[in-house]
Amino acid sequence: MSVLIKKCIFFATLGCIMGLAIGIVLWLIGSPQTSDAKESIHFLIIYLVASAIYGMLAMGSSVVYDIEEWSITQATLFHFAVTLIGFYVLGLVEQWLTFGDLVFWIMTISFIVIYLVIWIIQYASYKHKISELNRNLEAFKATDNNK
Repeated sequence: MSVLIKKCIFFATLGCIMGLAIGIVLWLIGSPQTSDAKESIHFLIIYLVASAIYGMLAMGSSVVYDIEEWSITQATLFHFAVTLIGFYVLGLVEQWLTFGDLVFWIMTISFIVIYLVIWIIQYASYKHKISELNRNLEAFKATDNNK
């Protein structure tokens, strides 16, 4: 099994655990008040499964940033598409998202802004690392030529 697949499985598992933890906290904060315990447990199970799946999607798909053949833009766009589509599907399953309403547009714009910030930060980070590598290479060449 390749290192990338192992890393994807590890991150997806971690994402599942994190999704469950976040789901439990959010459920406790904003759970619907119902007198029917069976209905409440049913909604909780669906909510936790959806949270776990979304955590797995978001964290598992983050390994695309380790694919050396992909540019930062390709990896970010792929991860953006996976997480946004996953978010839409789970929002529909959870019935708190309706396509075209205000929440839909706020979340879509939020996703775009967040991923644009992620891309800018990664671009700046990689640009700095490349500049540092080039400086070190020039310094190495200079010391090698002096010998």
